[in-house]
Amino acid sequence: MVAAGEAKALGIVSEVAPAAELMNAVMKKVNMILTRAPMAIFESKRAINSGYDQPIDQGLKTEAEHFSHLFNSEDTREGLTAFLQKRKPLFKGV
Repeated sequence: MVAAGEAKALGIVSEVAPAAELMNAVMKKVNMILTRAPMAIFESKRAINSGYDQPIDQGLKTEAEHFSHLFNSEDTREGLTAFLQKRKPLFKGV
């Protein structure tokens, strides 16, 4: 067992919230994630789940495989275009 503050100091977690504020903190994080490209979120989850028990070199290869096909997606083009135009992207999940 590791205390929450220690887990944050060790880099195990990125954020710690008091119990009374936990759901607000979770929903804030969820809403931030939902602004991202749906295909990227999906591939992130797949990479984490499939690479969880792999050695680091194999896990990195697995991650690269999951993300390689995203580079030709409409969402990638939209994200780059929005960045260059200094606007929020409008992701479609394709």
